[in-house]
Amino acid sequence: MTIHPLDPLNEAEIRCAAEAVRSWGGLSPRAWFETIALLEPSKHALRAGNAERQAFVCCYDPESGETWDGVV
Repeated sequence: MTIHPLDPLNEAEIRCAAEAVRSWGGLSPRAWFETIALLEPSKHALRAGNAERQAFVCCYDPESGETWDGVV
């Protein structure tokens, strides 16, 4: 099954984004994710047919008291 660039993230993509942030984000083990969602590609990328699937991630780390967001 082909994934359309505007389809919501599937379970595997969400897990991959969370694992990447946990591995490289310097979060404590108690950190949790508030949002992991599709970052919609630009109209230009959609028209050109080269839209990358990216995740917008927002997480909170209670040990540092900080909220972080970014793109994976």
